[in-house]
Parts: sequence; C-alpha cells; structure tokens
Amino acid sequence: MILVALGVDREGRIHLLDWELATKESFNSYGVLLSRLKKRGLEKVKIIVEDGARGLLEAGKFVYPGSNFQYCLWHLSQTLMKQVSHLPPKIKDRFYHQFWEVFNAHDLDKCYDRYFEFLKKRGKMVPSISKTFALHEENLFHYCDFPFEYRHRLRTVNMTEGFFRHLREFLRRYPGWIDAKQVDKIMLLFLKGVKAYREVFVQPNHKIKLNRGTFIYAR
Repeated sequence: MILVALGVDREGRIHLLDWELATKESFNSYGVLLSRLKKRGLEKVKIIVEDGARGLLEAGKFVYPGSNFQYCLWHLSQTLMKQVSHLPPKIKDRFYHQFWEVFNAHDLDKCYDRYFEFLKKRGKMVPSISKTFALHEENLFHYCDFPFEYRHRLRTVNMTEGFFRHLREFLRRYPGWIDAKQVDKIMLLFLKGVKAYREVFVQPNHKIKLNRGTFIYAR
C-alpha cells in the first residue's frame, strides 16, 4: 500500500507532497508521512480532508494539532444514497441534487440555511440520514474558509482518488516491489511520465514538482 499526500496552494494549484510505503492505513504509517512533511518545512496545515480513516485522523491531530478536518462530502453522499436506495429513482435523483445544493452555496450562512432545510425535509422522510449527518457535522463546512474558486478541491478526496486511479493503471506493469527505495523509483518514473504528458498535451508551461503546500489532502 502507498499512502500519498497531495497539497493545494494559495492559488488552488495541486502538488504532490510526499508518499509512504505502508502495510495498512495506521496511525504509525500516517504519522511517519506527516512528520516527514513537517520536518521538510510544512509547519502548519489549515485543513486535512479525510474519508474516515482512523489512522489519518489520529496522526493528523498528533502532528498538526491546530488543523481542521474536513470530511469528504462525496463519501458522505454515497453513504446517504445507500440509506435512500429503497426510494423511487426520481426521488433519489432529487435527493442527490439537493444534497449538493447545500454545499454549493457561496457563503457559510447560506450553506447552513440549506443544510437545516434539507435535514428538516429529508430527515422526516428517512430519519437515519439525520444520524449520519450528526456523526460528521463538526467537519462538514471547513472548506468554506477558503476562496470559492477552489473550494471544490477541499471538500472531497476526489483529487486523491483521481491520482490513485492513474497510478493504479501505471502500476499494472509491475508485479510488485521489493522495498521503499524501489517504490521511490517507481513513483518518480510515474511522475516523469505525467510531467511529459502534461507538457505536450495539457499545459505546455505546467511543471510537476514536489513543493510545500498550504493545505493538504492525505490518503
């Protein structure tokens, strides 16, 4: 297993910060990854976006005690959709649309207004969703502390999921790896391929680089 930390800078640009070879998503594994970032100069992290991994939560609080934790809204949406799976398709579609309407508002007060209205209407229809929201309520709106233009990067782990989707495709050519040093070589080869592709096909002036970040995703 490879744990990867991605960061978003003040301009909303994405950076790969570091990675760590691990046997599981544990406190120790995430602790090593986050501690190394701190030693490299990432002294403060404003927000850590997580999908419920206990090891990340514990390590994040230990290494970066002043950080806010944002629960992944995409994972929340999928949990809620399972709870309304018995409803007719049109109602489920409306439910999903209204869920994202809550979090698409431009300001925090409007988000809360829509949130409570959503709970009032949909909570009566499916009482279990209120309990699900309550589990994560304190970590639902921290992304609103940042500019609207790139909040979407800070409210889900989709950025990390996309990174891993491409990485898994690349790793199919490898039967496995021997140790952490070989993982480093494989990762660097992958990043060189991404860099070459983007320079030719996507953004001719874009540079992939390891960099300090202001915010962090971690998986």
